Amino acid sequence: MKDNMSPVSIVLVGIGGYGNNYLNAALEEGGSRGVKIAGAVDPAFESHPELGRLRELGIPCCRDLEEFYLKNSSDLAVISAPIQYHAPLAELAMKHGSNVLCEKPAAANMAQVGKMVAAEKQYGKFLAIGYQWAFNPGMLKLKQDILDGVYGKPEKFKALVLWPRSKSYYNRSPWAGRKSINGTEVNDSSINNAHAHYLFNTLFLLGDSIGTAAWPKSIQGEMYRANPIENFDTAAMRIITRSGVEVLFYSSHAVRSAVGPVCRYLFENGEVIFDGTSFRGIPAAGKIIDYGNPNTNVMEKMWKSADAIRTGNQVVCDIRAAAAQTRCVESLAASGEIQQFSSELIGIEQRDDDDQLTYLDWLSETMLLAYEREVLPAGNGGTIWSYAGSKVDVPPPEWQ
Repeated sequence: MKDNMSPVSIVLVGIGGYGNNYLNAALEEGGSRGVKIAGAVDPAFESHPELGRLRELGIPCCRDLEEFYLKNSSDLAVISAPIQYHAPLAELAMKHGSNVLCEKPAAANMAQVGKMVAAEKQYGKFLAIGYQWAFNPGMLKLKQDILDGVYGKPEKFKALVLWPRSKSYYNRSPWAGRKSINGTEVNDSSINNAHAHYLFNTLFLLGDSIGTAAWPKSIQGEMYRANPIENFDTAAMRIITRSGVEVLFYSSHAVRSAVGPVCRYLFENGEVIFDGTSFRGIPAAGKIIDYGNPNTNVMEKMWKSADAIRTGNQVVCDIRAAAAQTRCVESLAASGEIQQFSSELIGIEQRDDDDQLTYLDWLSETMLLAYEREVLPAGNGGTIWSYAGSKVDVPPPEWQ
């Protein structure tokens, strides 16, 4: 626990890409939130547009985290790095005395998660994962209502996200769309990156306490690929949690226009719906409950991690909770092989001279129909391109 009068010091690890959001928030709101920047780490920090301001403020900038810790320290390390670096950077930060807020997903596989859990225990620091919906006040109120039995027993949760991603998305980095790079697992996919929040949210809301997530008991899935990438860009999965709740999740980047996220969570005494704007609870008896837009207050994950350092309270979304999503991704890969869509089914839309979108005209309609019927595509009659993956039994987490 930290002296409440002292600001929480943070080192920002990765200030390009999504990490720039953390940097801007810390620069603009850090003072009022009791947070100060102790350092910025990025191999390309010299080309960052805020470099001049960082130097004016006397904030040390380094190319790697080891260099930062040679002369500096921080209460919290905020890690926004490619998936394959989450585990080693988190371990390094905790070794040097920093608590950690790491961007989602937790890691590429459960072996990496295991190392992160062990490091957290060894160094006595917390390791939070930045699934921002889990830190949102409205979502935490919804979870508490679920725990309090407002809607009765959970029965079936489903979610769908269809977002087009063009060639430039996959060309933005050497690890995009890869299973591994240079012998290290990455597992970058629609489910483990852009859509990871929405899969994890179903598991988080089904956790048996405010800071836990439901663990899968079995998974059956389907994986498809339209883009010229190593991993899949389209998937559907059925998860049965250890408490017996069915979770259905549908995801694709090979579509022409965006749909979702849309979510519908069914209970014995009501339902909860997300229409892309706000979550609304509809109890069987009682008034509709508005939980608000979960896409607001996205930096609560940083402010609440800082608060946890001040108070000594448990952080709301830690590595053990986030591991449930990683286990789902790993088990999905064991459900079957990635199926390549036939070239006759694929369309190409030229976006500009250097960019193009690979898509399937009918895919959105097919996925939406499967969502409505609560089946996987292979169970959607007449879908000749689909295949049924095998059911995979999932062991309980090693730390239980």
